[in-house]
Amino acid sequence: MLDPLPLAHLSQAQTDLKAVGALNDTGQVTELGRKLSALPLPIREATMVVRAGDFSKVAVQQAAELSMLTTERGLGGQDPDLGERHRLWTERAKSGREAKALSMASGLARRMVVTGADTEITLGGLISLGFPDRMAQRRGERDGWVRYRMVNGRAVSVSVDHPLAKAPYIVAVDFQGKAEAARLTTGIAI
Repeated sequence: MLDPLPLAHLSQAQTDLKAVGALNDTGQVTELGRKLSALPLPIREATMVVRAGDFSKVAVQQAAELSMLTTERGLGGQDPDLGERHRLWTERAKSGREAKALSMASGLARRMVVTGADTEITLGGLISLGFPDRMAQRRGERDGWVRYRMVNGRAVSVSVDHPLAKAPYIVAVDFQGKAEAARLTTGIAI
């Protein structure tokens, strides 16, 4: 690289890689990390797809689809609920960009090794495989927002009117804002 990476970004990348098991405590690449590096996906999405192989072929296909939804903006609409976006996308993916993304997900899923014996896992469970530090527990309601506390200690809020606000646990895939003011932009109930 021509310019050194900012230390804060490098530190966050190492934290993320350790959170998903791609690096061990001493910073060495793990076997999982080597598998993840072979996939054309961001680290969290790659982790989800590889680990879905411990469950079933269906789980791998769904994980590949979820990886498309989290990396390609606008697929399945703009609803913060990733489960709802997945449902809408798979219902209407008949032509164009959405069909192409579904085809890409299927191609990715076919490349994966499946070791699981058809064990079921929810979409929220699949997302948690790649975002383990962003699993969050409902903490209460204030000023029209439901607050959740993530495993990593950060807080995220969901409008009390949104169906996700009823879930006792969610995975906060994406959010905007800082500290207590972060608003969920993409998440799913678990």
